[in-house]
Amino acid sequence: MLLMQTAVMYSQPANSPAKSKVYLSASFGPSFFGITDRSSYETYHFNGLGLQFDVDAGFALSRHLFMHFTYTGGLLSNPTIKVPNMYSPRPSDEISFNDRLTGGGFTWYPAKEFYLTLSAGAGLIKLNDKVNPEKSDSSERGPSFRIKVGREWKISERFGAGICFTYGKTWTSNISYYYGEEKLTSNRFGFLCTVTMH
Repeated sequence: MLLMQTAVMYSQPANSPAKSKVYLSASFGPSFFGITDRSSYETYHFNGLGLQFDVDAGFALSRHLFMHFTYTGGLLSNPTIKVPNMYSPRPSDEISFNDRLTGGGFTWYPAKEFYLTLSAGAGLIKLNDKVNPEKSDSSERGPSFRIKVGREWKISERFGAGICFTYGKTWTSNISYYYGEEKLTSNRFGFLCTVTMH
């Protein structure tokens, strides 16, 4: 019996992702944001390089598949503003945006250290006015998703570190005192560093 148990233990791949039932992943790094605000009066485009972080926490469904809660947060400060047919793009240091996703998803390790994550949930876009804080506003919650592709290197029995590329999108709306109903969309392209426990 002991011989059989030993053989089974050593037959498991050394780099197999699942070491326990718990899965936890945290990512942080730069991200390019493109936010569009459309109303019946005008369309505004906000672009720039910001920061993004995300957390996935869940459990293993199998050796290579995990299900988890997902939270993604992004910050775009001093964006470049473009209004078609009005003026050329110009930077603004008076506003910033927060772009958030709260939901759930799955992470799959198809081959050794490489992984693919798909998450979806409710997204929200918040405008922060640094000059007139009373004009700061948040959108309604709307559909949002995130795709993450990365590579992980083992640093201990249960921990790994790596890099990933992410893309996310949010569709939402807002009722503005000045412009009536606004339709907002955001696109996020990130290159993040990750730390994972599983």
